Parts: sequence; structure tokens; C-alpha cells
Amino acid sequence: MDKVFSTRLDENLIKKVDRFIKARSITKKSLVEKSLRTYLKGEDFNVEQEIIDKSFGVWKRGEAIDKTWRRGRRAFNKGLERYSRGKTS
Repeated sequence: MDKVFSTRLDENLIKKVDRFIKARSITKKSLVEKSLRTYLKGEDFNVEQEIIDKSFGVWKRGEAIDKTWRRGRRAFNKGLERYSRGKTS
């Protein structure tokens, strides 16, 4: 499905684009799509790999999951107790 992509461009660039697409009998859409694909391919842009690289190892913990869960649960219960005491006062 196509989506609308809107941007502001320099007036001279717009004129060049208009001349370019008329000379080659192509649409602005096809020019923009091909240009972006070519640019991103040339930049070796890979979002999926970047996400994996940035998050690699975050799931590794120095303690067992049950110990992490118990620590979190204790902190939650203490907060709930403080909230309950303050609410009834």
C-alpha cells in the first residue's frame, strides 16, 4: 500500500526535478522511490541489523530470572504498601 510522503524542497530543485521527469517521461513518485532505494542501498542501510546490534546481549543477566522477579516484586509491594498507608491516613 502506498502512503503519502510530503516534504519541502528548494524551488530550484523542484524545477530541475520537473525538467528531469518530463525529459524521461517518468513520474515524480517513481523518481523519488528509485532515488531513495538507490541512496539507502548505497549507504548499506539495514535497520533490522542495527536494532539487533544495539540490543545484543540486553537479555543476558547476572542473576537467575526468579531472583530478578522476586526483587522486582518486593520493590512493587513496598511501593504499594507506602501508597496504601498514605491513602488511609
